[in-house]
Order: sequence, then C-alpha cells, then structure tokens
Amino acid sequence: MTSAETRTTGVTVAFAGTSRADAAVGESDRSGLGVQWARLLRVKVVDWLFRDRRTGRTVIAQWPNVALGIWLVATVVEALADPGGRPGSALRLVGRLALAWWAGDEILRGVNPWRRMLGAIVLAGLVASLVR
Repeated sequence: MTSAETRTTGVTVAFAGTSRADAAVGESDRSGLGVQWARLLRVKVVDWLFRDRRTGRTVIAQWPNVALGIWLVATVVEALADPGGRPGSALRLVGRLALAWWAGDEILRGVNPWRRMLGAIVLAGLVASLVR
C-alpha cells in the first residue's frame, strides 16, 4: 500500500492526500465517539437499574417499611440490651424473620432491578448465615 497507510490494530486509516496529522484527528474523533457510546451505555444501564417502572423516578433507597422497621428495632434492642437465653433468641428470630420478609417482598415486588437484586442478596446472606 503505497498510497494509503492502514493500521489494522487501531482506528487510524490515512488515505492518499491526507497527512498523519489529519489521520490523528480522525483517530481522536473516533475514540471520542467510543467514549460517548460508553457514557450512553453507562447511563442506560444506570437508568435501567434504578428507574421505578411505575413512576419513572430514580429509586435507590426508600423509607423503611414495616418489615425493615421490625428488623431494625429487634437488632437495636438486641445490641443495647444484650439479652441472653430465650429473650435473645426470640429477638434474633424476630429480626431474621422480618429481614427475610423484607427481602422476599423486594424480590417479588421491588420497584426496579436494583431493589430486586438487593432483596436477593440479603436473602442469600440470611440463608448463608443459617447454614454456618
């Protein structure tokens, strides 16, 4: 190729009548396009992951519902009071059941994929803690 320079490993293609500087400009334009595509893809993924399907709002976290409230109270009381025996076991059981309730609810009725995945991760963690 005497009239054209081609690099097959990169994006630069310089034809007869173009200089290396022109080819470099073309390469930067193309890499800029790649960056734009990467940004667009990232925005689309984030939008898909966190967008509420009913309202269209971005939802990462929400105010705790009843199940999370029960888990939170049981966990705080257990940590502060440190009850032993049956009361401590009862608090742990109530806390774990409430957390499992919340996780199952998120898996089934989560407003976006992020919430469903979070519920699945929490439920998997609970199951793993019971297996130990």
